[in-house]
Amino acid sequence: MCSRFDSMFASMGRPTLMDHLGEGGDDGDHVVYTPLDRDPQQLVAILTEDPENVEAGEQGRTRQRTMLAIVSVEDVPDPQPGDKLAVDGLVWVVREIASRSASVSRLRLVRAGSVERSRPAYRGGSI
Repeated sequence: MCSRFDSMFASMGRPTLMDHLGEGGDDGDHVVYTPLDRDPQQLVAILTEDPENVEAGEQGRTRQRTMLAIVSVEDVPDPQPGDKLAVDGLVWVVREIASRSASVSRLRLVRAGSVERSRPAYRGGSI
């Protein structure tokens, strides 16, 4: 037997939950999904960002951020690694499809960048 909470939660439906919990709707945030082989589209996604991971390398330290994005199957029917999700202009790349259900996909995203900021000719670069 379902609890009252379960019944209320189920009656809200996925579109209502995405609107309330997601980003990229009418609240001013812009979430754009760009598949490798199709045109970009704006959508609503539930986003959870993980702490950054900083690693040392030959070209200095790099930071790598990861995020989990929950997107509707109606908006993104066939997500693939390498697709891109831009959140307010910051571009994240789909690393893997964490899970899929009949209504939503959970995408593990990554965004890498350099920790150091310096003049253009520093570390052997050209001006």
